Amino acid sequence: MSRRALVPLCVSAVASVLAAPAALAGSPQVTADRAAIDALEARSMFALDWCNADAYRATFTTEGAGFVSPSCQQGARHSRHFITNAVLDIKGDKARGRAYWYALGEDPDKHTAELRAYGHSEDELVRENGTWRFARRRLYDEMSNAAAAGPERPTQSFSPPPVVGEGYAANRAAIEDLQARYLYAMNWFDPAAYAGTFTQDGAVHMGARVETGRNGIESVITDYKVIIMGHPTGADQGLRPPAVRHAISNVVVDIHGNTARSWAYWNTFQNDNLARSAQVGNYGSYEDELLKIDGRWYFRSRKVFNQMKADRVVGGELPMPLSIDAGPPTPATAADDRAAIKNLQARYMFALDWQDPDAYAATFAQDGVLVSAVAAARGRTAIRGEVVKMRDNDRAAAAKEGLRPFSRRHVITNLVLQINGDHATGRAYWAGYNNDDPERRPYVESYGHYEDELVKLDGHWLFKKRTIFNELRRDRAASGKWPLAD
Repeated sequence: MSRRALVPLCVSAVASVLAAPAALAGSPQVTADRAAIDALEARSMFALDWCNADAYRATFTTEGAGFVSPSCQQGARHSRHFITNAVLDIKGDKARGRAYWYALGEDPDKHTAELRAYGHSEDELVRENGTWRFARRRLYDEMSNAAAAGPERPTQSFSPPPVVGEGYAANRAAIEDLQARYLYAMNWFDPAAYAGTFTQDGAVHMGARVETGRNGIESVITDYKVIIMGHPTGADQGLRPPAVRHAISNVVVDIHGNTARSWAYWNTFQNDNLARSAQVGNYGSYEDELLKIDGRWYFRSRKVFNQMKADRVVGGELPMPLSIDAGPPTPATAADDRAAIKNLQARYMFALDWQDPDAYAATFAQDGVLVSAVAAARGRTAIRGEVVKMRDNDRAAAAKEGLRPFSRRHVITNLVLQINGDHATGRAYWAGYNNDDPERRPYVESYGHYEDELVKLDGHWLFKKRTIFNELRRDRAASGKWPLAD
């Protein structure tokens, strides 16, 4: 078996026509549907990577002809498949979805993490007996000539962005949808769709380059296509065009009426080499100002920071407020709670990577517990101290090298939650990227998963206990025991 990702070509014979009348995207039902499908995507990845054929089959409809069970050969449980960039078109009991996927694993020779493959999925989903499942899932793998995505633009078949009303969960989901559409338009070189994610007078900032208005913003994609497709490696040998994919994660959203601020991570995967094999590209972060016009969200300003470029590195101060009011209403729906917990998870990652001890400790309850490869800390004071040590060690290493500071970036995806009133358990994947080599080149540093206990205090979700598993540490690797509650 290849060391590449264990990608199942799982498609059913169902090919449904999505003809049901559209519901208001901000309605409680559609908001709940988005949350349920988000959780379904995450659960399917856990089932795949833990080789749980029954749990994986349960994510498909009963008519799942063509289903292929996940393989457990050659340490398959150490592979991790991540889902991001989800766009959903929900109409009644049927839906279409698109999302990016990528797979990380351990290099068996070097015992280091490696990017194995990446691509995207195109899904048809059905609500069956009250539960959302995949009716048809088609996976595109950019490492395979036969399964690589074609040049057609998936943005052209998207329905318009969702119209939303009130409520944090609905508006957060719409902003996540906007973030994903932006990257589909970029990666499939669609200038109009890209510019269409901005207001008419919007602006995109990329270091010294600033483009304003949709005509100016379109030029970003026109120029980007020349960079990627002008004369790529392998073109003279007749190789198929390379495919760069930008993944978004760790979305923090702060909403105030019809305006919002957002912060998020991005990183790229690329195969611009003679082998057309997967490589980690750049990574950085976004800082956004958004505006809701006629019920739809648009970027009013997007600042793009790139940690691989010295003139575009983000500043050292945590770019967001210490506390963001994403608390769910009372009584809260599952979608409300899920949205608030997603914001908490993302804030945790920003605090970790900006090495802000106070912001990091603030994501835990006062008596919270952190269990990692290097510590078992209890209480905010002890948890804060772990970040202080990390920050001091990294600053000392950078000063010794005489180079600009390196920057770790940890991303989180595949969130599965079990919520019971003011308590919840969570499972999620994480991956760490670093550029601490002398050339400041990016690489996958590590990956694993979280097992969390959460508590809602004064209307806000916090970590009660976070246990971190790391697949590159034999003493911290996940066990073969199924980690999800069925």
